[in-house]
Amino acid sequence: MIAKVDTHSSWFKKPIIQFLILGLLAYALQQWIGSQALIAVTHNKISLLKNQWETSTGLQANPERLRALVDVYVEEEMLFREALNSKFHKKPRVKQRIIKTAEFLELDSSKSDGEALFLTAIEAGLHNNDTVIRSMMISSVRNSISTSVESNSLSKERINQYYLNNIDRYIAQARMSFDHVFVSKNRTADSKNGAEELRLHKAFTSPESKNIASLGDPFIKGYSFSGLTMSNLTELMGAEFSKSVGQLSIGQWSQPVESVYGWHLVWVKEKNPARVLSLAEAAHRVKRDLLKEQKAQAFDAALSEIKRGYRVDVEWPDSDPDKVVSKDEGSESRQLGLVESPKF
Repeated sequence: MIAKVDTHSSWFKKPIIQFLILGLLAYALQQWIGSQALIAVTHNKISLLKNQWETSTGLQANPERLRALVDVYVEEEMLFREALNSKFHKKPRVKQRIIKTAEFLELDSSKSDGEALFLTAIEAGLHNNDTVIRSMMISSVRNSISTSVESNSLSKERINQYYLNNIDRYIAQARMSFDHVFVSKNRTADSKNGAEELRLHKAFTSPESKNIASLGDPFIKGYSFSGLTMSNLTELMGAEFSKSVGQLSIGQWSQPVESVYGWHLVWVKEKNPARVLSLAEAAHRVKRDLLKEQKAQAFDAALSEIKRGYRVDVEWPDSDPDKVVSKDEGSESRQLGLVESPKF
């Protein structure tokens, strides 16, 4: 007869065993936290970020905006440190920038050798404080991730599936072609009436009439347009003109149509309705969009992995009347791995 296991007396239930397990978990957590590099965002740094943004934009940095500025700073600081760890400051383009900056600042006029000056600049931490150098190094990290994606060919199946999933992106806009005769608003007190009278000219009985545009006023943008989209036409002549011309029939002179410039007699030559592009027609755009999406996914994955190696301490100002995070609003910060400083 098989004896039943008494779960109440199981070794796992013993207090000493539970204590040991909790101790091991606490030790592992402490080791993990201790291995993380610290990024401290001080009160002064937050004020600097706020002042820089407000000076460059002329707008007030509200709490949400300030939180976003801190998040961007933290992300860029992580990428900069990763660039340093990968020795991207030794890349030829970045290295040359460091040397040129050191020469401009006359960091050490006794050293004419570029390599020696570079080492002096690194020892002085020049690369840590120069905005352009930091930007170049951060870009190097981003580009290294993008390059790893570009080396992977896109399969036909993946391209086709992406096209089908996002087919609403690949629509050819409606286009039209037309000629027109222009009557300026400055021509007469009632330019619309002038256009209506011009419409009675015998030349408008036939589209084959030569130099018909010369019957009207000069128009700097021309008299014949081909393959314009409605957005092109709106930008060129105004929304009301675009809407009116879009409703005209092909092959006849219109009644006067008003634009932002004056009045027009319009002959629509061709209309091409909106349509979905075939995969062959949209192939270049589909590949470009798919590659862009894959790069973004690769970067997000890489950034998530990078974040595992950092602990971020944000010192939100308690005395600030526009305080960004209340004591119970730390959840959003933790999404970026941010941890608030303890309040004493």
